[in-house]
Amino acid sequence: MINPRRQKRWRGFFLRNNQNLLTFAMLFNQSINMSISRNTINDPWDDSPMDVTKEVNFIWSIANKLRGTYQSDKYKNVIIPMTIIRRFECALEPTKNAVLDKVAASPQEPAKSLYKVSGFHFYNKSKYTLARLVDDADNLASNFKSYIGDFSENVQNIIKNLEFEKEIDKMDKHDRLYAVV
Repeated sequence: MINPRRQKRWRGFFLRNNQNLLTFAMLFNQSINMSISRNTINDPWDDSPMDVTKEVNFIWSIANKLRGTYQSDKYKNVIIPMTIIRRFECALEPTKNAVLDKVAASPQEPAKSLYKVSGFHFYNKSKYTLARLVDDADNLASNFKSYIGDFSENVQNIIKNLEFEKEIDKMDKHDRLYAVV
């Protein structure tokens, strides 16, 4: 028999995380649909095989860089947030400069306006990208946290609930952050 107190704790855990997963799924689905419409694919139900080799290699490359610092069952604490961040960055790439221009012209620009510019219900107003973060290796951890903090509030909530900031500090302490980013 399951302890009722423990059952309530787990129910709360799943409700909190399901809400975050639902938010992520909605944003992710929107970014996929926008990517499809930008590439003018007419049949969203196309059954032809997709080549996901690049994405799979990206995930395994992160796992390989975590060996030693993390046990294999803890890789997910880094891989899932990094995959989410990378997917959002890829979706926002075509409109990144337009969002930065809008923020430069009006730093207190409302979120709805930035949503419109980005083409999604999320945005990032950071001058950094994952590729440009490594240019300043000495301040990588603080710049990475700043980069995450410049996402729209809904994306920040997803990443915050994954407790990724702890993992950034851990990777930085063990000299793994540069390799992962």
